[in-house]
Amino acid sequence: MALTAQQNIPEKPKISEPWTFRRLFPFAAMASTLSKVFINPFDILLGFIILVIGLVELMGKDVSWGFYILAVLILLAALFERHVDLIKKQDDAK
Repeated sequence: MALTAQQNIPEKPKISEPWTFRRLFPFAAMASTLSKVFINPFDILLGFIILVIGLVELMGKDVSWGFYILAVLILLAALFERHVDLIKKQDDAK
């Protein structure tokens, strides 16, 4: 016999609310999450390039190598922008 079988724990009342589009897709929560992810313009541009590459690949067409190189360069720029403070702190510590 389980320990909880003898306890009389009252159940919380369930509130039933109608489903709405706003409740299914909370745009305010998504906007705050996106604003935390895409901090600088390089992040936004990188997200757009990845979206375009994905859509073109799904259509079955080839993406040029230059576009891939541009995506890698923007990725490096975005990583540098995010971690430039760490580099400055290490230089200041010396």
